[in-house]
Amino acid sequence: MRFFIAALISIISVSASAETGIFEVDGMHCKMCVRKITKTVCALEEVDQCEVEIGRLKITTKSGAKIDVKKITDLVAETGSYKVIKSEIKP
Repeated sequence: MRFFIAALISIISVSASAETGIFEVDGMHCKMCVRKITKTVCALEEVDQCEVEIGRLKITTKSGAKIDVKKITDLVAETGSYKVIKSEIKP
């Protein structure tokens, strides 16, 4: 029983170390824009969950990974005529 509780606490602790980032993206106007950003950003190894809609990108990292705002901002810009205009990171 002690082992089970210790394992459960360990799992909860690891899960809590994921981060969520919400990025407002200028220049995304259509479904093709959404597909481009999805294909590029959501494919990053550290990304666990990814939601993209026109003007907005939300990513959650895998346990232990941190969101690199500069990396995401640069990647979005390199994907097309897009610019991150606001970002918010939540633990």
